[in-house]
Amino acid sequence: MWTDKAEYIWKIFHFLIHSAIQFFIAKIGYSYFKDQPMRAQLICFLLLGNEKIREFNQYLFNDSFLALYVALAVYMITRNRPIYAAAFLTLSLSVKAGAMLLVPSFMGWIHYQYGTFKLICAIALIISFQVLIMLPVSFDPFAQLVGFQAGMTHWYDYLKYAKFLGGDKDRQYGSSYEWTIYWQIVGGKIFKSPWFADMLKKLMVLVNVYYFFIRRGCLPQCFSNLFNTFRQTSNKLTWAKQRMAVELLLICYISGVNFVPGGH
Repeated sequence: MWTDKAEYIWKIFHFLIHSAIQFFIAKIGYSYFKDQPMRAQLICFLLLGNEKIREFNQYLFNDSFLALYVALAVYMITRNRPIYAAAFLTLSLSVKAGAMLLVPSFMGWIHYQYGTFKLICAIALIISFQVLIMLPVSFDPFAQLVGFQAGMTHWYDYLKYAKFLGGDKDRQYGSSYEWTIYWQIVGGKIFKSPWFADMLKKLMVLVNVYYFFIRRGCLPQCFSNLFNTFRQTSNKLTWAKQRMAVELLLICYISGVNFVPGGH
């Protein structure tokens, strides 16, 4: 019976995930526009009335899990819970490699707001979880614990296929030219050129560095935290810093998405 109804059960589950995503985005919106709640309401109405989002949800892709974990990571940052945020970020990394675009601004904000020690804790949590989920498919003793005869994938191949090492060297872009959203304007010949992909990667880094360290002026505080690694720092998250965190995370993440060669 469960097998026959599996599609409908999975659709109900996706509907709940879709509703949770909208809920947490609404919470972030109301937190950001605390002085102008009508703007947060407008965001909620746009989410509810967006036909493309509902259509995309019907396809049952795993992108819904990615969106939920990213939304939760940003929400936990606004609630002054950086370790919880790191936990949801590493969950998102286990779904799709696109979440890596959030990592630079996420780590930068934790270092800026909470100091070097908290940054080390967040990095340790993220790496530990990724190693934990890699063990059953890469190491025989752990594979046998979960019912497999052996780990069938070398750890290096696992990291390569998961895009943590950039994927295959002969594939520079994330999708074929016909499926890309942002870069059809340049033509297929330029799109498939190695220099074009390298240029976009460098631009992605430059935008993150400029916006975080220069435009928002985070460099002095990060240097101060670096030289006071084990000293207690103020973790008070004012409303102004809460807004700043949302802006840093979303602007750097969305700019990275736009620069991805082959984003689709």
